[in-house]
Amino acid sequence: MTANQRAFLKAYRKIGEIAATAKAISLDRTQHFAWMHSSEAYRAAFEKELKIFDALGTVRVLDEVDRRAYDGWDEETTVEEAELVDKKGKVTLVPKKIKRTKVHRFSIPALLWKANYRHGDPRHLKVELTDPDGRNPLTAALEEIWAKRTEKK
Repeated sequence: MTANQRAFLKAYRKIGEIAATAKAISLDRTQHFAWMHSSEAYRAAFEKELKIFDALGTVRVLDEVDRRAYDGWDEETTVEEAELVDKKGKVTLVPKKIKRTKVHRFSIPALLWKANYRHGDPRHLKVELTDPDGRNPLTAALEEIWAKRTEKK
């Protein structure tokens, strides 16, 4: 494979979209399709990258579910204070002041999903893929995410 082909595959793993990947490494997107048509080695490597990208996407989704379920997020909201005013026997709600505040929220659906998720540990995902250097990128990504998660506890 050529240096441009290897660069495209490496960038595709992070970006996951052909046109954006080609633009990021200053190639015309049609070059990818030409390589797919003319190079069996490139086509096999690209199909492997598709599997890696899908597996890493699963890991990213699991990490985001964990973040929403356990860490939560801050959200700005408006709180309206009001007072009840009695005007000749009629009670009226009169706005007193409006203030903006932050609320920390958690995702209950994400927590419930995690409770039903097998072992609650995504490391059970086994994908036998290697990059050109012989490393398994999914294993490295899982270990990095797991290390971050266990540091927080």
